[in-house]
Amino acid sequence: MEAVRKFDAEWKKQNAWEFLMRRVCLVLFYSIGSCLMLLPFGSSAWALVSSVMLFLGAMHFYIAPYMRCVENGKSVSLYVKLKWMPVSKREFLAVRRGYLRKFCVGTGVFLWILQQIGACLARTWGAENALFPLAFTAALYLVGIFDINRKLFQ
Repeated sequence: MEAVRKFDAEWKKQNAWEFLMRRVCLVLFYSIGSCLMLLPFGSSAWALVSSVMLFLGAMHFYIAPYMRCVENGKSVSLYVKLKWMPVSKREFLAVRRGYLRKFCVGTGVFLWILQQIGACLARTWGAENALFPLAFTAALYLVGIFDINRKLFQ
């Protein structure tokens, strides 16, 4: 797995502009979604759906540069670039799941805190305000796992 991480570090250096632009999009989606998560659970279905979609987009911007690249006008899996190294798909996916796990844990803690602050300010705190960010983070992680596996085999 160290070989994959070293490759990723070099890949990030070689494609610094793409990583920067995706990071800008990530921060934009994350910021807007965070503002919507300040609303207590159940106060607005529109805000809830918008927040979910924004965080799914942020997750995509976080993990996408580690999954695919454009070569000769075609989208290619980065695993194809690693075929010459003794790296298995299992190792490749384990590193990607580690990146996703890091993103989801940080997001989950942040969203849980935001949801509690919003609920306390609105004086509508309930069990759903404590459980929703945790369930949302678990769903985000599962969608991310599906996305990683789908992009690897395309």
